[in-house]
Amino acid sequence: MGLQGQLQLGCTNFQGPGDGIVVSFSSPARTSTVDASDFVFTLSDGSTVTAACALLAPANEENERETVLTIGQYHPGGAYPVSLSVAGSLLLEAAGGSLIEARGMSFSGDMRYETSRIVLLRARLETLPLDPIAAGESAALPLTPHRFPNHCKHLFPSSTHRVQLLFSGGITSDGVHNFWPSMANPPVVPLDSALQPLSAASVLGLADLGTLDPVAGCTEVYHDDGDNYLDICLKLDGTTPKPAHVRVLCSQGGVPISPPKGSAYACDATYDVAVVDMTAAPTSSDDNTAVIVGACAGGGALFLTLVAGLLFRARRRTRFPKAASSASAASSPCA
Repeated sequence: MGLQGQLQLGCTNFQGPGDGIVVSFSSPARTSTVDASDFVFTLSDGSTVTAACALLAPANEENERETVLTIGQYHPGGAYPVSLSVAGSLLLEAAGGSLIEARGMSFSGDMRYETSRIVLLRARLETLPLDPIAAGESAALPLTPHRFPNHCKHLFPSSTHRVQLLFSGGITSDGVHNFWPSMANPPVVPLDSALQPLSAASVLGLADLGTLDPVAGCTEVYHDDGDNYLDICLKLDGTTPKPAHVRVLCSQGGVPISPPKGSAYACDATYDVAVVDMTAAPTSSDDNTAVIVGACAGGGALFLTLVAGLLFRARRRTRFPKAASSASAASSPCA
């Protein structure tokens, strides 16, 4: 089921038009505790607005769940959100295994539709599990066969590690078109401790997008899973430097990352984010803590039936390679 269908099922009491703001935490949210009443936004005129709908889709794979999509009337009369607080009974699942009450957590930052941009909130190095599906990756789904599985082991079987990137919202190349696994000029580059790019043999490609690379010449109709995660798939051994930073290319090389609202809001200055090494032994200080790490305006005012395209991107049907059974099929690989 696509995002629009999940919105229609999860937001039955909301009738648009509405605005979307995605809220990201440092730990996964317990699905059963997510409720719209948890999210209270203070506006620029001093008033407050409570979200009308909240759900984990599309970042709702079992090993994600850190970003909640909220929908509400966040720009009444020209006012706009300036801060967010959690007022309900939302629970977060800390790395140490305990549950953390999110009540009282707050965030202040740019949540205006007109000015907010997508930023990389976190980069985390992880060893890939032997069984990614058992570890929380999605298996193939009959209704969306183009999306899953989309993990590193599926796309690049020789991969051993990934750098999981958490962005403040959905990412595109221009507001409509998606990135894809084996693209030649990816928007992110893993760097070693000396700020040098890792070797080409170590960096295999990107994942947490679609289940395959697009057919040659058909990248404009490539369809991914629509969430705010991106994986850099790596092949590391004992002699390979670990990634210490990830460079987000905004002004040099690569394709600047744009939010679903369009390329006018693309990142405009290249920056580096330190990689958190999760392959090292955990320390007691990061076992049982959690915070709000970001919130970003994902869309403007449209009715709920259009909100999937508004918040994440205008969707086009995905095309994948298939055996040519006729002359027309052979001449039209995107058909």
